[in-house]
Amino acid sequence: MFRFRRFFGGGRCAGSGSACGRRSVIGSMLAVAVASLVGKEASANPNRRHERGPQGEAGEHPGGKWMQAKIEAHVADALDVAKATPEQRKAVQAEVESLLGKGKAGMQRHHQQRKAALDVFASDKPDARTVAALVNTFLDSHDESSKGIAAALTRMHAIFRPEQRKAIANYVSEVMPTPKGKWQQRMGQFWAERMTDRAFDHLQCTPDQRKSLVAIRERVTAQFEAMHGERRKHLEGALTLWQAERLDAAAVQGHLDIGRKRAQLMADFAVAQALEVHKVLTPQQRAKLVQFAQKWRGGGHHGGPAGFGGAGGPADGQE
Repeated sequence: MFRFRRFFGGGRCAGSGSACGRRSVIGSMLAVAVASLVGKEASANPNRRHERGPQGEAGEHPGGKWMQAKIEAHVADALDVAKATPEQRKAVQAEVESLLGKGKAGMQRHHQQRKAALDVFASDKPDARTVAALVNTFLDSHDESSKGIAAALTRMHAIFRPEQRKAIANYVSEVMPTPKGKWQQRMGQFWAERMTDRAFDHLQCTPDQRKSLVAIRERVTAQFEAMHGERRKHLEGALTLWQAERLDAAAVQGHLDIGRKRAQLMADFAVAQALEVHKVLTPQQRAKLVQFAQKWRGGGHHGGPAGFGGAGGPADGQE
């Protein structure tokens, strides 16, 4: 999709309605059922600790203000590289403020979706219709956010000269995430396994449960690795569109359609893995995991990266 927050900086989500695919119903189901077990953030970057700061006010995502500042800094840098005029800067700033404002509203919807997903996961028998409704709500939010971002970029495209658009595209290409090397993959795997072991201990999993959950972990890890490359490829497509003399409405819509299809596939995958975890855990274990997710949403004060024993979970020997 035409993701503004990635277009200007290649960073993670800033709390938009689409919730970066990892924080909506996907994030709700998968973070509760899998990522808390896997230590997804640790796998993504084992060296990152506490950089998102404490939880915000009124349920705000703990990284909301931090990410907003990061986005604004990237926008400022991109405009400097493009040697933007004061009028261009003013127009872009208005678009940024509008998108960030919509993003905050989207996070409120996300919190509601997340609570609903937690309730489904905690239940003895997840209702298929409720799960389908959660997925549809996520996809609707995804579409709304993506279309808003595409519209904003279309308006901004018209105010820049070709050489400025190229300069901005080059800036984004330089700062956007690159595929991880083998050593980073091995380090990510190490942290994922470490967090998983802590999760197993925390939930007092049996050997059979551990075996089943490890298989799920491996599927999730493989999927996240595949996602990383696809996201970069998708962003490169957006950069190509951005540099065109005129934005082709059909091409933009095609780009959005691809993003929507990816979101659908990830939602289906996330729900499937969450339901697999649901089958493996006992009602008491699920309740413990849900309690953990409710208490430590988005980060805490103990341990390392998010996950058990991380910023989002209890440290060693701690409940």
